[in-house]
Amino acid sequence: MPTFHHAVTQVHVSILFHIGGHAAGAELPDEGSSALFSIADKAFEGIRAGVGSLPSSRQPSEHHDDNFEVDVYELCENDALTEDFHGKLVVGVWLVSKKPFTSEALRELKQLCSKNYFDAALSAGVTCAFAGIRSRTEFAYSETRDLEVA
Repeated sequence: MPTFHHAVTQVHVSILFHIGGHAAGAELPDEGSSALFSIADKAFEGIRAGVGSLPSSRQPSEHHDDNFEVDVYELCENDALTEDFHGKLVVGVWLVSKKPFTSEALRELKQLCSKNYFDAALSAGVTCAFAGIRSRTEFAYSETRDLEVA
């Protein structure tokens, strides 16, 4: 009888914002699209500058002989892509980790991202609301079975 195992290989988290009140699938005028991406770019720069200073961003190395810290998660490059999130047109920030994100890390990231998105939207005179957090987990699977050879 085979034995199956699975392990998390990567966890992707996106922290999403609804800017300007647009519905998913809405055609944005050029100035609306430009403003949306300008806000996303400005917010991303602030997030990039602050993400490494969050307490949850680093942890001691898991190697017993090491005496240093390693990154827990990584900020993905800014694609500034829009997506549909429950009927809303949203933009966001993607992060990736080899382990599931802790509740503490998600709270810190939500706070950092919200501050930067809200500030960027306010300076552009556009509305902005936190939309939610989406996670995608990738797994590696293995199967072990005993084989008989005649």
